[in-house]
Amino acid sequence: MPRAEALERTLASVNVRMLSDESVPVDESCGRILAEDVPAPRDQPPHDRAAMDGYAVRSQDTVAASASSPVRLRIVGKLFPADRPEAGRIGKGECAYTSTGAPLPEGSDALILVENTRLIEEAIEVVRHVSPGENVSARGGEVKQGHLLFKRGHVVSPQGIGVLLSFGKGNIRVVRKPRVGIISVGDELADAYEEIGNKVANDHAYVICELLRQLGAEPRIFGVVPDDPEMIRTKITEAIIDSDISVTIAGSSVGIRDFVPDVISSLGKTVFHGIAITPGKVTGAGIINGKPIVMLPGYFMSALAGFYLYVVPLVNLMLGREANWGLPVVEAKLERTASAKQGLERFQLLEVSRLGNSYLATPIEAQFGSLMHISRANAYAIIPKGKTLRRGRHVTARLFAASEFRRMQSQK
Repeated sequence: MPRAEALERTLASVNVRMLSDESVPVDESCGRILAEDVPAPRDQPPHDRAAMDGYAVRSQDTVAASASSPVRLRIVGKLFPADRPEAGRIGKGECAYTSTGAPLPEGSDALILVENTRLIEEAIEVVRHVSPGENVSARGGEVKQGHLLFKRGHVVSPQGIGVLLSFGKGNIRVVRKPRVGIISVGDELADAYEEIGNKVANDHAYVICELLRQLGAEPRIFGVVPDDPEMIRTKITEAIIDSDISVTIAGSSVGIRDFVPDVISSLGKTVFHGIAITPGKVTGAGIINGKPIVMLPGYFMSALAGFYLYVVPLVNLMLGREANWGLPVVEAKLERTASAKQGLERFQLLEVSRLGNSYLATPIEAQFGSLMHISRANAYAIIPKGKTLRRGRHVTARLFAASEFRRMQSQK
């Protein structure tokens, strides 16, 4: 089945929509997606306050002030940030010392900086005039009450947490993280934290797990299950109950011990099995109890293809985002020729780097399927069927994460 059609059928079958929301403490909301608009509950600042250390004055009292003809004002009080606006009041010919962030006392409309005054006992001499509002952070100057601080769908940043807390928000509603269950299939596998012996470590599951965390999902590894239909059925049933999306790794090909597709068909229905792309050709997807389950191949380069083409869109759409959110696109010059077979697209892993204002892409070949080799990849490109892209041509590279783009932007 064509790659795009397979995704369309999957999304149509499962009717993917944004998950429900939940309330979390603001200080635990970094990276989460807001499920509500957040308006400012009050003006910020909530009252006129000093932008710098100085003396709150009536600007009209300073009109005639100059170095040669200073104006004397009597000090009637002192205000600090913890004080309330009603804590002070000045009248004609008076002033009050007001530190940075402190409220302006009633009757004042400007602040004269300390360096523009001379202290004489209980008074100051003002040596320059100030205008109304000078050196004052006006009420609502940053944000007016009711103004949207953040819109629904905004990703909370560390700075955003500070903003929310500054307005007294203790909890915030965010989109619930999609729960993704990961099942590894194969007699040859042992859990990475067990004694491996002559078996193969279940390392693919842990890579997929961390990629899911980068997307904002909540992954859970359900462990290894042997090539046994009944045991596979039990493990998938367990994962489906506890997950919004389930993912199997291996057991999805057409060998005599590849039981995953048949088990999924018996528990629900298969949406597709096999796509016109390599690597990743034996990727499939099904629906069980209204929930999607994606069959990833055991060969890791193929598993990555299935993950980025089908798991990533499902997670993003459940979070209310576009299908390929978080995977920035750059145009990169190929350092080596790459091609696709007749009748099949190619999922081409790339190592993308930055050189000046340009990007370079080195194809990672499928025959080097080791994790050590694949670990250099930070992007992929789709090469059309039967096409050869020569060295020096430009290719549209989709980076694995927004952090990769930021990292390359910091390169010289």
